[in-house]
Amino acid sequence: MIQFGSQQALDGSHVALLVLITYFCQAGAPEGESRAQCVLLLFLARAVESLDDAPPSLAALHARLRRALGAYPETLTGVQTYLDQWFALLWNVDGLAELFHSKIPECLCLVPEDADQSHTQLLDRRSYLGLYVRRARLAFEMLLDLERLQLASMCAAWRDGDAHGLADEWRQHNQARAFLQWRTSARKGDYAAAKNELHAFFDLTIPGCEQELHQHALLNLAQFHIHTKGYPAARTTLDEAILLARTVGDTECMRACDDLLQQLAYLDPEPGKEHAWLLTRRDTDTQLACGAYSPLALWKADRDAEHGKPLLAIIQSLANATWASRSSDKHAPGPDWEPRPSIERSAACASAVLAQTWLRLGIPALAEAYTAHVARLEESAPRSWPAMRLRTAATRAYALAERGAYDAAVCELVAPRVVRLVADHAQLDEWQQSLWRIAYMRARRQRHTASLRRLAELCPGLDADAQVAPPTQRILDEAKDVIAAQQPYQSLDRLMQAIASAEKQNLYPLQRSGLACLAEIMTTSLQLPEQALATLSEILPQALADANAERRAYSMCVYAKCLLATQDIQGARTWLARAQQDFFATENYNERAACLYLEARLAQHANDPSARDAAATAYHVAREQEQHAATDAAPAAGLEDLHMLVIAVRQRPVDDAVNIIKMVLKDTFESKDGWSFFSIEDSDCELTYADRNGVVAGSGDRAANERPKRAETTDIRFRMKVQPRMTNQFGTMHGGCAASIIDTLSSFIIPLYSTGDVGQPWITFGMSQTLTVNYLAPTRLGSWIEVAVKGMSVGKSVALLETEIWELSGDKSSDRKVRTAFSTHTKIDVSGKLAKI
Repeated sequence: MIQFGSQQALDGSHVALLVLITYFCQAGAPEGESRAQCVLLLFLARAVESLDDAPPSLAALHARLRRALGAYPETLTGVQTYLDQWFALLWNVDGLAELFHSKIPECLCLVPEDADQSHTQLLDRRSYLGLYVRRARLAFEMLLDLERLQLASMCAAWRDGDAHGLADEWRQHNQARAFLQWRTSARKGDYAAAKNELHAFFDLTIPGCEQELHQHALLNLAQFHIHTKGYPAARTTLDEAILLARTVGDTECMRACDDLLQQLAYLDPEPGKEHAWLLTRRDTDTQLACGAYSPLALWKADRDAEHGKPLLAIIQSLANATWASRSSDKHAPGPDWEPRPSIERSAACASAVLAQTWLRLGIPALAEAYTAHVARLEESAPRSWPAMRLRTAATRAYALAERGAYDAAVCELVAPRVVRLVADHAQLDEWQQSLWRIAYMRARRQRHTASLRRLAELCPGLDADAQVAPPTQRILDEAKDVIAAQQPYQSLDRLMQAIASAEKQNLYPLQRSGLACLAEIMTTSLQLPEQALATLSEILPQALADANAERRAYSMCVYAKCLLATQDIQGARTWLARAQQDFFATENYNERAACLYLEARLAQHANDPSARDAAATAYHVAREQEQHAATDAAPAAGLEDLHMLVIAVRQRPVDDAVNIIKMVLKDTFESKDGWSFFSIEDSDCELTYADRNGVVAGSGDRAANERPKRAETTDIRFRMKVQPRMTNQFGTMHGGCAASIIDTLSSFIIPLYSTGDVGQPWITFGMSQTLTVNYLAPTRLGSWIEVAVKGMSVGKSVALLETEIWELSGDKSSDRKVRTAFSTHTKIDVSGKLAKI
């Protein structure tokens, strides 16, 4: 790949994309296949935005085109022939020059359209595709003759699928290695390693203005601080990034700073600085109204929903940001519409948010449609597809829990296909909160005291109710609690507040619940059954269509009470029977018992002994279930299993733990500022083996993905060479050096037990408390040794480790010969103390 600072990168796949763009602009659609142009346009938009991995060869690109244009055979044949013809010419510089100097300028709107170009779709110079083409052309113009020859060779190698000819020299630089390691660590959720690599990448871009990446390194450092909730540090870093970006005139970086400052304005607002983030735009809403898509729109949609903004307004803003076409310019030839940085990705990214929003609006059918849309994207998934799929899985699970299908909801979230999507700490927290929401909903409906108490413990610092319910729901629940305490008049103020809040936020299901609660007060306390019936008649059709069985049952129960107040006994019995069935499905024992009590009394009044006896029997069962939930000392069955599953998912796969060990080992044995660098210099210490619970590092899918509930057995081994500085005057390893090696290397087994989460045990390597070394035989100068470490017992605060040193029979790959030392090592965890500092 040939790349210049922030300019466009050029390689075989990018050149192929430019060839496709020239075909799109200059080749007309065959008769009867006019829609093929739209399909090809979306294909180009996805490729330009790099939603899919770049095809490794021309054959792979042909295969993708067959999948996309399979329904349009003539267009497919034309595209493939056009590509083959061009790549037959691109083996030398002359072919590249013809493409960049002749064909590409013909696609741009540089001259007025004439009669000979009537079939040509010219690109506007300021359009998205136009900017892409112009940047690629500028990058080619900046290449030296030798670099153009390299690009021609890369195109030929890419055409033939020759991986050895596609060497990316940029990846060999220290800057690139630090960048790639940082992104890999961030994706895996290893924020400690990500921060180290990010600082290394930052250091490699100094000095500032003379290297274009410096302000972008600052920008990414600020984003890291925002993700880890270090808002003051993020502001300080952003100030420097903005200053540097303004100095070099980097508008792209300033726009990115705008986005981060907007996030800070939401997450950590500063009084009197509501508009301090407006660096490059005076009115971002105007930009969104014109169809300028920004990923920030999705993030803002989530924050707006949390802050109580009307849900329909959020949906409208997403629709405007995603699908609104640009205003047509009658003076510019070509189509009056073209995609933003991928129309399809815009729609896909918004689908997960829209599914959740429509469910809150009480329209689960639309939520299911958007969920299905996300699932269909798996074959050609965008970069953000795992996060989207995880979110839609949580939405679907919550919808199942609302109906009372709690076990099915949990199965939806713990399915292996969903758990495999958890890639970083943020997604892990979201997945865990989804599980706790379902468990809390079940415990709240059951009124299971022990489960509610345990859930509060599992969510430190947050009350379970405050964590999983929106504010409007909390206000409504408070009003219902006051009514249950036989104080209906005192509940009216909170009830009216909940109804007004629900209406303002477009939370129509909660608004209907509030009106049903008001109708109950009107019937039972104010003696206004006719007015209550009139209120219920307006909301009953929508209430009966509500997928939330608890809300639906409550509306039917209130309607039955209104009918009973108007002496409609038979109607009241019918609606009570339907209500208690829904309460039974949701395990709402208290409300079901109340319905069954009324049903039994009405059956006795109607001289129906069989119905009375059946209702009375069910009533006693419901009361027993309610009493058991209120007095049970242990949490509900399954809650602890969920907790153990969360711990297991938080556990690192053995391959991730080994990567951390290798990184720290490298820093320890290569840093000249280390504990005794000159003593261990040139010892070639290397981790050669690691396993946890029998799963060996690097052995396949289990090592890369399996997350056990706890580490039962662990074993790691290092091999190194005894150097002169490690020995005494007799030519054998010094005892103190052996003890230092044991002390250091035995600690490297700790990551196999650690989740890496702040607040959890062993987020550091701990502190040595005791170290006992038994020397069994001398270790000779120049010999290779193996240091084998096993975890004997590792708890929440104390670890007992066993270490052996073996001298090998020959070189590094030889077998063990004699055991020279044996050690037991006790370490104590100081993570809790460090977390409080």
